[in-house]
Amino acid sequence: MNRFLNLFRARRESRDLAVEIEEHLEERAQELMASGLDRKSAELAARRAFDNVTRVREVSREMWTWASLERLIR
Repeated sequence: MNRFLNLFRARRESRDLAVEIEEHLEERAQELMASGLDRKSAELAARRAFDNVTRVREVSREMWTWASLERLIR
């Protein structure tokens, strides 16, 4: 049963992270548009400044995994 619940928790955390990343990207794009860039250029610049979104998600998942492992060990 715990594995089943963990699957849903992991999906929820992954979804929450994706939403948070998109919010950060949108906020930065808005800042760039306020400084004079058009929407497309601002979105591209925000993504470049944020770095690799996929890598950020992978690193976050790795941290969640280690946190779960540490809890188990305790």
